[in-house]
Amino acid sequence: MAAAQYLDMLADVYLCLPRREAAYHDWPARAARTLGDLSFSPACTSLRGGRRYLMPYVGDEAKPPESMVQLTLAVNTGEYDRWRDQPSVFGEAMRATVPSFFDEEVGSVVRWLPGADFGASQAEENMNHAAMDSWYLHHSLFNLSRLASEGDERAKELLRRSLPYAIRVARRFAYRWPIFFNLRNLDVIRAESAPGVGGETDVGGLYALVMLHALELFGIPSFSRRRSAVWSTPRPRLHARIPTEHDRFRRGGRAEAVVPADLIAERSRNWRLERTLSVPLEDLQDGHAPSGQVGQELYGAGMPFVNTSRHYRRVPAAGCLERAAGARSKRRRPLSRRVLFRSSIRRNGCARDASGTNATCCAHF
Repeated sequence: MAAAQYLDMLADVYLCLPRREAAYHDWPARAARTLGDLSFSPACTSLRGGRRYLMPYVGDEAKPPESMVQLTLAVNTGEYDRWRDQPSVFGEAMRATVPSFFDEEVGSVVRWLPGADFGASQAEENMNHAAMDSWYLHHSLFNLSRLASEGDERAKELLRRSLPYAIRVARRFAYRWPIFFNLRNLDVIRAESAPGVGGETDVGGLYALVMLHALELFGIPSFSRRRSAVWSTPRPRLHARIPTEHDRFRRGGRAEAVVPADLIAERSRNWRLERTLSVPLEDLQDGHAPSGQVGQELYGAGMPFVNTSRHYRRVPAAGCLERAAGARSKRRRPLSRRVLFRSSIRRNGCARDASGTNATCCAHF
């Protein structure tokens, strides 16, 4: 009773607060701009060994390339390129780097680019080639399986070669993954994030999903049994939710256009902030603390690609984009619940929704 009353009182307080009106966000335009920034800004990518790698944060050339960063944008950009039916040089460059993260000695895709020098950037704890973060390993395998599911044969072969290692790691830790472990001898380096809270409790969901993708790709029943082993293991703190790159945007915001200039930190822990780039901040702070203290996360820059490819349909015959809830669903919703954004003959023309009222802006392709 007390809990229900508390929630009702929170709702009453909320109704007394000033609220911003809901506004349309032009994700197709944002996606096009983001692709341009990622493709041409020297603060976003760097060349190593003739390949173009994405930096983890804007301007951060010190850290070696990370597989999680490359694979996340490779997947997001690929989805966007297929949606617009046009390949991008940036997307192809991201996919071309994926094989370079396979470590022949380990027998798996690893976090850091093998052989790359950390130099002065090796300031964080366990930032070295020997230490593996359980979450990073399985997030990379997860996105590798997504690339493979879309027909990327190189990704499929890398996944096939990495799966025995992932299974060996899971068995070694009885499906209760530590925070950090030694990449080669599988010794635990750091078991828990804090005493008593457990290790990487969300890895179980990722591992199970990777095994399901492997079953679909390779048709080997043992992968299904590996997935079942995760859920049959007692784990009171296991999160069944599958974490993806979308999670980071629940607490991130673009430095440009969204966050006022006086609320952005003058400097960040991870190199610099570029308000002109369409790249999200990793952190949004509470109260009067400035946001962006951590940096601008390039590995989260795929959000406009995700929103555009999932929530808009291209209608070439009509010369327009259709924005709809559940855009990937096979069931079509009534027209009254969709908004059609038509390209206008007039340069500054407005789109109209089904009721004939002006929509906020047009989406072109």
